Amino acid sequence: MSSDLYLKIDSQQRMNYATTNAGSFNIVLQRPLEGSWRLCQAYVPVSQYNVNSTNNVINFFENNVSKTATLTQGYHDTNTLMAEVAAQMTAASGGFAIFTVTQSSLPLRITISSTQNFRLQFGSYKTNSAASIIGYLPVDTAIATSHLAANIANLVTQRSYNISINNESRFIDSTGRLCSFVVPVLSNSGGLAVYEPSIIFPQVITFTQPTSTLKIQVTDDTGNIIGLSCDFYLLLGKC
Repeated sequence: MSSDLYLKIDSQQRMNYATTNAGSFNIVLQRPLEGSWRLCQAYVPVSQYNVNSTNNVINFFENNVSKTATLTQGYHDTNTLMAEVAAQMTAASGGFAIFTVTQSSLPLRITISSTQNFRLQFGSYKTNSAASIIGYLPVDTAIATSHLAANIANLVTQRSYNISINNESRFIDSTGRLCSFVVPVLSNSGGLAVYEPSIIFPQVITFTQPTSTLKIQVTDDTGNIIGLSCDFYLLLGKC
């Protein structure tokens, strides 16, 4: 599939650059778009926090009280994540218990331990839960001094960038959320997503009338706008 005309949409050229984020912006084109355009390449640095406000809460129960530990948002690897979980749960315990977090060699599963009995409440409190990133199921555990995660920790929290242009939709997920393009993410924060759709899987959007202003949003799989910390570009080709 060839094209005689290509358009590079660069978030660095967006309107109100100093006060907007690359995850949600408007951009004005010097040449209006019309007709069908296919995604040729997406170049998106993986710059969002892998621990953020949507996945940084651990609710637990000890000493007959439900407590909440909130992990610091930022870029984490497994080692810093384990230290953060231990520190924040100990702080939330308020002097009642000291928590430690370890990881087994095979498989790489986390165990949260305490000097006192406690229960993880990932089933009772699911909003902004950290369960998936540290490998726990969304269920409450029994009362014990330690709890082994069912899965390995997963800090590649973003599996795809779902990019919407002027609400033009070509993709729909099982929950009904729509977007124009889907860009797979194959690395952790600090990496790079470069995607070129194959000929047998083209990603195409159509502008039914001349369009000079594009509203672009990048969302996660729950529909939240992603706070990107670096600019990206899309390369479109006229069909």
